[in-house]
Amino acid sequence: MNNTKHEQCSHMKVNGELCQGFSITDSEFCYFHHRMRIRNENLRRALNQRRHDVTNNTGQQRVKQVPGSGGKIWFDDLSAEVFDALQLPVLEDQESVQVALNCVARAIVSQLLSPAQAKLLLYNIKLVMQNLGGMSIVPLEHKQLEPRYALEEDDPLPTISDSTPEVLGEFEQVKELVASTEETSVKEVEEGTVKEAEAEAA
Repeated sequence: MNNTKHEQCSHMKVNGELCQGFSITDSEFCYFHHRMRIRNENLRRALNQRRHDVTNNTGQQRVKQVPGSGGKIWFDDLSAEVFDALQLPVLEDQESVQVALNCVARAIVSQLLSPAQAKLLLYNIKLVMQNLGGMSIVPLEHKQLEPRYALEEDDPLPTISDSTPEVLGEFEQVKELVASTEETSVKEVEEGTVKEAEAEAA
């Protein structure tokens, strides 16, 4: 595969070195780091949504009790949404394990995963790591000597909605409108009740 027309990936590693991979089409990053950034953005957006829910006490509708569980199992819609958007890869090599560990670690510190969920995920990743040494997805005789690099995405990652200031502003306007409408309705009911009482007394 000819990579001469593609620029080097712009991702800078922790030690200050630039990634040596080739950027994919319509991105300044390689396949790995392009998708990593989308995953991190999804986690950031989910954290913003969680903060908004907690601040405004609006997150109750996102967490539901699973029917038939006797109150022991709860479904967190936001956590499920963000992990669906992350599209954790098939754990088939060290790179895929690193992606999974990075996502789980960020989800733990941002409280998008419960301790029990995190423990279960990390245990499964540990089992995969123990088994990686004995895996051979491609027979040795079929492996190419020269590495090949993806130059475009075959399955783009989705992004979850973001609670931007504009969106939150619209939400607050709607909430104020609903509150004022409810207040007006209550006032009308109270006035009607008073009038009915006065009419009966007369």
